[in-house]
Amino acid sequence: MVKEHIAIVSQDPYPDSRVEKEIYTLIKHGFDVTFIGKVREQPCLVFRRRIDNFRCVNVEFDRFTYSLLEPSLSKTLKRVQRVISDIKPEVVIAINPVAGYIVDKLGIPLLIDNHEYFYMQVKCNPLLGTKAMRLLKRVTYALGTLRRRWIYRVKLIEAKLASRHPMIFTNHYAKQDFMKRFNLNESDLFVLKNYPSRLEVGGMEDIKTSNEVKFGYIGFDLPTQSYHRDLSVAAEVLCSLAKSRNFKVFVAGMDYNYLCFQGVGWLNRYELYNFLSHIDFGLVTWAPHPLHEFFNPNKPYQYAIAGSVPVVTSTLKSVTEDLSKDAIIVQATDRKMFRDALRKTFEELLELSIEKREDLRERVMEYAKRKLVWENQEHTLLTSIKKAR
Repeated sequence: MVKEHIAIVSQDPYPDSRVEKEIYTLIKHGFDVTFIGKVREQPCLVFRRRIDNFRCVNVEFDRFTYSLLEPSLSKTLKRVQRVISDIKPEVVIAINPVAGYIVDKLGIPLLIDNHEYFYMQVKCNPLLGTKAMRLLKRVTYALGTLRRRWIYRVKLIEAKLASRHPMIFTNHYAKQDFMKRFNLNESDLFVLKNYPSRLEVGGMEDIKTSNEVKFGYIGFDLPTQSYHRDLSVAAEVLCSLAKSRNFKVFVAGMDYNYLCFQGVGWLNRYELYNFLSHIDFGLVTWAPHPLHEFFNPNKPYQYAIAGSVPVVTSTLKSVTEDLSKDAIIVQATDRKMFRDALRKTFEELLELSIEKREDLRERVMEYAKRKLVWENQEHTLLTSIKKAR
């Protein structure tokens, strides 16, 4: 019996945690899989495992392709087309709309994994066309015009793709907003949240709680923060408290210290989960932002399954709904309210006994291992592939 072949075409580099989980599911259910996109690491592995019926083909999506600019867009299309013609997949999964836009031109059964809700992310990004750039008004206006045109084009691309192919989102709010915005059929839209796989945490060390409270964060962008992952308020509050209280804040992903944050360097996934087994509270304390409603980050679920209690901003609605009884939720809708609520929350956490922290950690880990794992939603990926055929 000949196995069906699935190609994954991505505008973002491999390895990517979500894409690895998709590959793992497909291989487990009997598919051959080829990843087409920029490959950061060779050999190309899935969860540190070499798998015979999986391979990677390096095709880089440069910044001009990512911005939908010619001639780079056509050159990338030709490179992808050559690989697709060679491997002849039954279905292609495109990771985000730029990859979908390219594959759509090839006339192949297509499934879009829109795991960033690209239109909303572009629309909310203040980088281009804002006064904050401190450029001459004329240049700022020109950039603003380009940005508006790009937003409009991305919006049209996403709408066109969703009208022709099934599409996956990372949370129900993004799916519902997209469905209403473009008057689409709900049966063609799916939700796959960014839960970790049980395979990721196999062999993880037991949780360890010490007398000293330990906070942790996964990231590499301190002190510079992206607009929807703004940790500056949390950093300000924690570093103010650190002057009079005894606790530690560790960051996996950066190899330098920033104020009271201590970098522990880049960690592979195995090292990351062992690191989190020592952390009492995992930070997802980003300042409130409108994009949070459509956002489903990996971090809180990684914290939870490792027994590190997530501390989450309430505007991350899909996360707080998943962890309503087991996370520490900071209720706020603006920065002033957020700063006050955050300080109160951190002060309360610092007063907890070691026994109480152990209880909170064990409870969230047990719940996450049962409910918040990728394997519980694999059927959705398989159903969406059938829909694409």
